[in-house]
Amino acid sequence: MTDVNLYDAPLYRAVEQYAKSNTARLHMPGHKGRTDFGWLGGVMPYDLTEIDETDNLYVSDGVIGRAQELAAKAFGAKATVFSAGGATLPIMASLLLAVKCGGKVYMDRACHISTVRAMALLDITPVWVYPERDEELGCASCMSAKALESACKEDARTVFLTSPNYYGKIADYSAIMAVAEKYGLTVIVDNSHGTHLKFDEGKKHPLEHGAHLVIDSAHKTLPVLTGGAYFHSNVFTKKQMLDAMAVFGSTSPSYPIMASLDYARAYMENEGKKRMKQARETLNELRKRLWDMDIIVSDGKNDDFFRFSMNFSSWGVTGREIYDKIYKDGVVCEMADENSVVALMPLWRDDELYSRLVNALERARPAVKAAKKVQDTLPLTRPEACMSVRQALFSEKESVAVADCEGRVAAELKAPYPPGIPVIMPGERIDGETAKILKRNFEAILVTKG
Repeated sequence: MTDVNLYDAPLYRAVEQYAKSNTARLHMPGHKGRTDFGWLGGVMPYDLTEIDETDNLYVSDGVIGRAQELAAKAFGAKATVFSAGGATLPIMASLLLAVKCGGKVYMDRACHISTVRAMALLDITPVWVYPERDEELGCASCMSAKALESACKEDARTVFLTSPNYYGKIADYSAIMAVAEKYGLTVIVDNSHGTHLKFDEGKKHPLEHGAHLVIDSAHKTLPVLTGGAYFHSNVFTKKQMLDAMAVFGSTSPSYPIMASLDYARAYMENEGKKRMKQARETLNELRKRLWDMDIIVSDGKNDDFFRFSMNFSSWGVTGREIYDKIYKDGVVCEMADENSVVALMPLWRDDELYSRLVNALERARPAVKAAKKVQDTLPLTRPEACMSVRQALFSEKESVAVADCEGRVAAELKAPYPPGIPVIMPGERIDGETAKILKRNFEAILVTKG
């Protein structure tokens, strides 16, 4: 990857300059920036701590503050702060800010497990909103405005939406925001899989539709080190956001991770947009090749264009079977389920990578095809909550065989694939239909004692 003009990446440059300054490091970290620690030595000169040149995340009135201001401008937010604790940290902070301890939220049933843990820590009560089914691909879609409005009978004042989902499906933000305005809701969007959408064609990023709080897990799609995320707000100040993050986050955030967030923003503004446009042309050709192979792939017009959810029902095989075969062929995709294999395409053109995928799929294609019905994954059962998420997660627990789980109260989340949506949440009683689903997918489950 070629470097770009990074004159406007202040944190990245400050870290780089200090690493090359030959300073006598009589401060943390303990490795002192030496390079003779195996392959880690290549990173250690850039692994710094809070000193004058490098600022402090939770004060951020220097190079970090400037880098965050540039990120806010790039994404169109009133305030943006960096997280070196992945999306988990801003998810927790967003719930603390918007819902508060002991509050209630209209919660996407397809939320990440870190969201469930945050609700337990803050004793938040979820009003679950279930997604609908994508008929073409046989996977879960996103929360709809209709489903949200149907749920708006409680006294919650916040909605938490997960979009895009793992399959690249994107919510109808305009419709969601219309419902939110009607009922006076604050909208939080876990946009973990869609940071790059801000730099792509079309308005597919939630900030472009007026979302109030947005979490971008940047490392999932941008050239950012694992654990790097942006936290955006249009309703809270930078100080409020950082104070909320400080409740849950480390006081020693990683400088390489934060510097990579600064780098990625500058890269995407200067070079990334051009590369994404070039990649689009080739990815359209790749889609046509897959269609010619009788693989169902979304055209990407309303979905994440760079996330390929490939459905193999016409081949008469499961997605997991294809995943395993191409894995042995050296092609490793993001995930697989009964119907699909999900591949995350790079934001730049990579003809060799595309060819390796196509060639591996050609070798994995069965000699005799027998079309199978796309598995019906929705609707899920809707178990009744009999204790709070907090009570269940912090209760005394015991592991029981799923054959014996009916009637017990779940103390953990269980999400079979497909559809990747929890069939049971902490605090919910396992009814007969739910027990049947669990028996098909799991051997044991944690339940509350008593």
